[in-house]
Amino acid sequence: MNTLPSLRRRQVLAASVAAMALPSFAQTDAWPNRPVKLLVTSTAGGETDQIARILAQQLQATLGQPVVVEAQGGANGMLATGTVAKAAPDGYTLLITHGALVQNEALRPQKPYAFSELAPLAMLATLPIGFAINTSSGANSLADWIRRAKAEPQRYSYASYGQGSSGHVMGEILKRAAGLDIPHIAYRGSPPAAADLLAGHVSASFGALSVLSPHVPSGRVKIVALTGTQRNPRFPDVPTFAEQGFPALNLEAFTGVLAPAGLPKPIANRLTQEIQRIVKGPELGAKLSDIGYTATPLGAAEFDAFLRADIERWRNAVQTNQIKID
Repeated sequence: MNTLPSLRRRQVLAASVAAMALPSFAQTDAWPNRPVKLLVTSTAGGETDQIARILAQQLQATLGQPVVVEAQGGANGMLATGTVAKAAPDGYTLLITHGALVQNEALRPQKPYAFSELAPLAMLATLPIGFAINTSSGANSLADWIRRAKAEPQRYSYASYGQGSSGHVMGEILKRAAGLDIPHIAYRGSPPAAADLLAGHVSASFGALSVLSPHVPSGRVKIVALTGTQRNPRFPDVPTFAEQGFPALNLEAFTGVLAPAGLPKPIANRLTQEIQRIVKGPELGAKLSDIGYTATPLGAAEFDAFLRADIERWRNAVQTNQIKID
């Protein structure tokens, strides 16, 4: 009879399979056992980078390993996004991004990654986009600036924080709705666009409120409109575009954290829980409020649903307004 040898063969085979599975379980149980990298889709010093550094500091305290922030701006966030999408799904490479993620889906069919290669972990916040003007033209409101830009288009332009960015899309929607024919000037981030607005090199700029607002006390810059559906508590005197007759400019931006698709569930769940805890905490919550954000601590499934719906919102805006990028 071959019963005993057959039994032994089955036992050996089962032990081999179990041994092969051990490293995977061990890696998950031991995570993290080395530094975690958090890539930022914008330039160093911007508000997404500032948020990333607070998040990294608090994640580091709870994970027991360094969380290293790397600002990798450029190509409207596609450089950092592509790096994370192609990284190993082991919990050591994460992405903190903003609205550029969905705008790229709406505007750029050719990208160095696919949306399906990313796994949403947690949403942090939503935010309106500000529109500021240089007051040297004599304009004091959105309507006044539009009137002057229509009368002398050669003297006017608007800036955004990147080709294909939310500011660029919003600017083209505004141009179409207001009947303007002025050029768009793309910068690599909100800070250089705001600096040139202050200097008078451009007559208006879309940008982050935290970047635009420090220039307001100079008297040379005035924030005259915000995107979104309601006024921002941090800037209660600034009306929305919708209040001023431009309801199509009601889209908001967001910031959130993603990982490479295929991240083991125990690691993904822990990261989601820790990020949500940090967003609800006092330090990051205060920072978000201070720069005009609204804390929105969504979990992985809710964030994924938000992203998919937001992609459709931006895609519809792009198609309706016939917006294209070079």
